[in-house]
Amino acid sequence: MQTVDDLSKESVPSVHVLDLLVRPEVETPRGPWGEPVPEAWEFLPSPRKPLGAFSRWPLRKYAVMTLLLGAFISAVSLIQWAAGLDLSASGHNVYAKGEVWRLVTALLVHGDLGHLGSNLLPFLFFGWMLQSYFGFWIFPVLALPIGVASNALTVALYDSRLHLLGASGMIYGMIALWLVLYLRFDVDRALPKRIARAVAFALLMLMPTTYDANVSHLAHASGFVAGLTGGFVVMPFVKVRDPSHRN
Repeated sequence: MQTVDDLSKESVPSVHVLDLLVRPEVETPRGPWGEPVPEAWEFLPSPRKPLGAFSRWPLRKYAVMTLLLGAFISAVSLIQWAAGLDLSASGHNVYAKGEVWRLVTALLVHGDLGHLGSNLLPFLFFGWMLQSYFGFWIFPVLALPIGVASNALTVALYDSRLHLLGASGMIYGMIALWLVLYLRFDVDRALPKRIARAVAFALLMLMPTTYDANVSHLAHASGFVAGLTGGFVVMPFVKVRDPSHRN
């Protein structure tokens, strides 16, 4: 006859203490059809990817340099109006007479107050954006040769007696430069979406809807091309920075 001790030995399997410590057996959870069920943690959302620099609005301190340059452009235009100076550029005085300095001064002077105002607004905004996200070497350092290249190309293609003045060629170059660097550094969006946004902006904001004989559309186009070229050239050497950083 079996005793109580014998029954307890038969009903409880023998398990060594070291087996529990070194090789714990974990049963894989299974569904009603015997399929493995993933652990609960696999259904938790993955950590959110940190947002890029373009998700943050720049500080106002980065607008100081752009405001100072805008004030300088305004002052030069006012002096030209008051003194009756001719600081414009044309194919004749630049290429025939060798007055290449006019390629710079033509960026600073404007025909009238409306011309100045229409150029100042985009100049201040995109100058602020470029300087905030990409620093001093992008704006104003790179913006100036882009504007000079735009003027040089425009007066070379124009009638040699037509005079060019205004910063619109440089501004279109600044916008093109911004779009190129945006395509490269906006990590929060997929590349196809970035391209679609850039193309839509260019078509809606930059394409002329009316023709005005006093507006140099050639200067706008040449400035945009100069900005695209400059953007692709400097792209490998540029780093985007956090525009909301206070240091």
